[in-house]
Amino acid sequence: MIQFNSAKTYSYHTYILHFAKILKMPVMPPLPEGAKGDFRKLNYQRMDKWNKILQLSESVQDCLSALKSDMRWYVFADLNCGDCAQTLPVLERMAEGAGGKIEMRIILKEEEPQLMDLYLSNGSRAVPKLIAFDVESGHEMFRWGARPATGLKIYENFRNNKDKISWDDFEKELHLWYAKDRGTEVQHEVADLIAANIPDLNLIGSTQQ
Repeated sequence: MIQFNSAKTYSYHTYILHFAKILKMPVMPPLPEGAKGDFRKLNYQRMDKWNKILQLSESVQDCLSALKSDMRWYVFADLNCGDCAQTLPVLERMAEGAGGKIEMRIILKEEEPQLMDLYLSNGSRAVPKLIAFDVESGHEMFRWGARPATGLKIYENFRNNKDKISWDDFEKELHLWYAKDRGTEVQHEVADLIAANIPDLNLIGSTQQ
């Protein structure tokens, strides 16, 4: 965890404030080379929606309520990333549901590129990327990201069929799925990682049962 000590991080609240400040600029910062478009305004709207309506499942809340030791989550993100907009509100709601046992800190990948490079996904700076630590020991517990399983399948289908599926159609299918899923798959995948790494959590089986 020591590698994160000097990193620039945001709480979820300050991340939202920073996001809003960027959107109010007369000229927003340029997007990285290769960006498919500017989705920052849309992503802010997505996060705002989930902030208002997202709920945790009962089994996930049980998992979080059973936590006895403190965790710190570092999440690499990007304002222009649609997956981040769909996922960060879920992770924040989980941190809230842990009753102070989980602190989440967000890192913009363009602000900490060298640190991001320590946590690549298949050689790519894919986000969101969650790195979870036990606070007392400082040991890394698990990693999650950059997409839930169904989102990854949708992406793999697009990547293997680019001659048949356009980027716009892929984006539409992906975000329609996120809307229907309502954060359920993300919270269960992360909760299962928590349970798998804390043997005495007193939970039986997967939180998805």
